[in-house]
Amino acid sequence: MKRDEIILFCSNKYNITPLYPWKLNPDHIVLRHEKSKKWFALFMRVCGDKIRRNPEEKYDIVNVFVGKGFDEKMIDNKDVFPAINMNKNEWMAILIDGNIFDSAILDCIDRSYQKTAESIDISDAYGIKEVFDLPKLNSNFQNEDINVTSGYKEEKLSFGSKNKFADTPKKIFELRKIYYDAFTDYDKDNHIFYKQAKLMENFDDDFSYKYDFARAYPNYNMMSNNQLRSYFTWRKEVRKRVFDHSCTSYLYLYIYETLCGIGINNSEDGYDILIFLRDEYKDDSKIFSDLNSFIKDYIIYYNLDVSKLTDVFNVKAIDNLNYEELIKFEDEIIFLLNKKTSSKKADKLDDMIISFVYDIDENVINNIFKLLCDSSKYDLSTSVFYKENKEKTIYSTIFLYILLFIEKYKDSQIKLSSIIVGDMEEMPYRIFTHAVFYDSKKYSSYEYKVNDNLIYICKNARWSVKRFYLNNKTSSEFGKVLKELDRQMRREFHFKTHLKQVITNTRTLNSISKCINLYKAYENKSKLASIKLNMNSLSKIRKDAAITRDKILTSEEIDDFCISNVTGEQTQIIELSDNKQIDTAKTKCTIISENKQIYISKTKSDISDKAGIKDTTDDALDEATNLGLNNHQLYILKALLEGRDIKDYIKKNKLMLSILIDDINEKFYDIVYDNIIDMDEDRPFILEDYYSDVRKYI
Repeated sequence: MKRDEIILFCSNKYNITPLYPWKLNPDHIVLRHEKSKKWFALFMRVCGDKIRRNPEEKYDIVNVFVGKGFDEKMIDNKDVFPAINMNKNEWMAILIDGNIFDSAILDCIDRSYQKTAESIDISDAYGIKEVFDLPKLNSNFQNEDINVTSGYKEEKLSFGSKNKFADTPKKIFELRKIYYDAFTDYDKDNHIFYKQAKLMENFDDDFSYKYDFARAYPNYNMMSNNQLRSYFTWRKEVRKRVFDHSCTSYLYLYIYETLCGIGINNSEDGYDILIFLRDEYKDDSKIFSDLNSFIKDYIIYYNLDVSKLTDVFNVKAIDNLNYEELIKFEDEIIFLLNKKTSSKKADKLDDMIISFVYDIDENVINNIFKLLCDSSKYDLSTSVFYKENKEKTIYSTIFLYILLFIEKYKDSQIKLSSIIVGDMEEMPYRIFTHAVFYDSKKYSSYEYKVNDNLIYICKNARWSVKRFYLNNKTSSEFGKVLKELDRQMRREFHFKTHLKQVITNTRTLNSISKCINLYKAYENKSKLASIKLNMNSLSKIRKDAAITRDKILTSEEIDDFCISNVTGEQTQIIELSDNKQIDTAKTKCTIISENKQIYISKTKSDISDKAGIKDTTDDALDEATNLGLNNHQLYILKALLEGRDIKDYIKKNKLMLSILIDDINEKFYDIVYDNIIDMDEDRPFILEDYYSDVRKYI
């Protein structure tokens, strides 16, 4: 705050009029009590040599009364100096616009105001140096020609049209008294605020005049009586949900009361009030942001349900990630290494890694990829290559992490996650930052767990937060590795745009190149994956297939078209289970065995109709076989044509949908010269133009 702002603030707060006692020095301004005329502040604009500054510049200072016997260590001759033109034993000077906070300057002025309000001798208290107006010296000069004046003179007390304090409620004076009493006990400001708030908790006013008030971190002691009355009138309406947005400082004062539990029945009511205020100020980014921060701490402090926290507070990605999943993933890699070491078979480690990744659930893969992106300065999930090649990017990253982990673990027996992510640390935490708040609960032992990665702790009224803290240097280095992976993938898969090389370490570059090759091998394994059947166990296979069919087919659905990937002799009996059979003579079902495909239908003509086969010579079956469509692909095509959901089928058979769709499109490309299946977000569908082409082969 500037000097004039401080003077204006004090004038409003204490209901006083600034005094300009020196005509020749209009920059010297006195603040004094209206009744006693006692000074409590003297503002001056002085040359720099008086405060050990640049003598060619002028500086604003304020002299405040501190009383006899004050601690002289307060005077550091940097921002606080001996009084200028005042009694140096009882006054001191403070530099305005220096390093002293505005709140501290205002507090010193307020303490000076309180001390000078006591009944003390004016000359003894202020040490005012008398000012002499000397006439021009001439031959007739005599002592009686000297007029002595001072800052004090007898004059009638002026209250304007009426006494300013005449209608002030008694509660206002009781509120003031709490501050005066606490002043002598060196009570902390936040505790004073809490005591005053409890006193005024149920107080309502009906003040007809509105006095504006503007102050950062507002409290009752900063406000004049009229401003206090205006506030309590404003608060009465707000509690009825009748809102006036004109005075922001009133709003913050009301927020501080709510945070301290003032005027609410329980913590849930306080939460609802804060949410209401936030919604009222959703268009004001500063207030909206502050309220979100306050609401977060309010939920933590009053131990509200954690679901409320996630509704109003965006927990950082690193706090949301499942590090247990990554640690378990690394333990499985270690198990893989130990298995490789103890195994007598000459299996290649690369093949073991591919098989290891192939067996991991796709959700786990995606979660680990997200964790690695969020733990890195370079977020690979925002890359344009990733957006067009998600599977390549995700699995190449997983293979890269495995290779880097193996290198690090073999060298030093240290897990890579402990380097990239680090360990959980407990750091000090300030509850309700940027708020006037008194900790009335003073927890001796309290814990608020958001999740396994984010825990707020209070022990003996001291707050801390336990969480993962990323190492900026490590995160940056790992980001470079992921960016280099992005660069090499673009080059390897002939992407339209390229990146500059950011890594020169040969070992790391080789690992990145190798992980891409591992992905290619993994992709081939996925494409060639098929169920190998032991033809000598055909009876058992039929029995197992029948049991499965029992679960998914009703008697009405038995005539539906279905496919089994086994070979067998034509028979009149279909085994559905150990004790259930269907006689094809009664059901008019037949089984046709051709080219390792068994077609079950009501009649051969039905088969021809449903499969798009012209006759029972099974020429179309040869065509389907020539395309290389397996059972899963045929099922997917038929389900998509019929509009059935395939999610359960994909999950049950542990298939990767994207690979399956790409393989089908590739097999049909030589026939229709286009993709027959497209994706609508995560749902595949067959393009309408190719319905007839697809029906020919299923």
